[in-house]
Amino acid sequence: MIFLDGNIKLFISGAAALGRSVEKEYRLLGFNLVQGYGLTETSPVVAVGSNRFYKLGSIGKSVPSVDAKIINANKEGIGELVVKGPSIMLGYYNNKEATDAAFDNGWFYTGDLAKIDDEGYIFICGRKKSVIVLKNGKNIFPEEIENLVNRIEGVNESFIFGRQMTEDKDDLKINVKVVIDKKRVKEVYKVKTDEDIYKAIHAKIKEINKIMPQYKAIRGMIITEEPLIKTSTNKIKREANMKEIQKIS
Repeated sequence: MIFLDGNIKLFISGAAALGRSVEKEYRLLGFNLVQGYGLTETSPVVAVGSNRFYKLGSIGKSVPSVDAKIINANKEGIGELVVKGPSIMLGYYNNKEATDAAFDNGWFYTGDLAKIDDEGYIFICGRKKSVIVLKNGKNIFPEEIENLVNRIEGVNESFIFGRQMTEDKDDLKINVKVVIDKKRVKEVYKVKTDEDIYKAIHAKIKEINKIMPQYKAIRGMIITEEPLIKTSTNKIKREANMKEIQKIS
């Protein structure tokens, strides 16, 4: 049991994206939970919510010393988040090439895709390098779909990826690797065999597909109990996990 001091006014979540449902549930319990965002290169805070200024799913507004804007936005207003300010690093030590790649006219390119609403609230959509581009030109942000899959009871975590499922190499379909708690799945869905476990989780995936545009629909699924490969800060290593999937494909 955890006891919290009655004087705590604010909880800030950072390092990884916080699911909207988690944030909402904590707020319903009376906890003022907000998100913050930053990088080592930004010393580190770029934006953070507060007791007064917050929106569900947002990392808040940029702090007073930092300017933030979106570049190369698509029709939905999603583009790369770039920032400028005195707290932003001057450059990478003894690495002019990396520094030149990260800056343009004083603006630091974060590598994160985001959108900013009319009131200045920033919403992170995913990493630029992890976006899956479909043949029809549509962009898929894996984190968006993973958040939905992770809400399935019995699912510990998930990994969305694009897979060639026809002879056309450019025609990628959305697939998912689902990491389950087998004991929990058996209890919740009253199943016993691996086949029945697959069917139970697949039925939940189909429910998710119904609420998404067709191009985002999950077309294939892998189920495992093995945790995903992650960094020391618990972020998914997408390239490493993709290599593991390719080994068994």
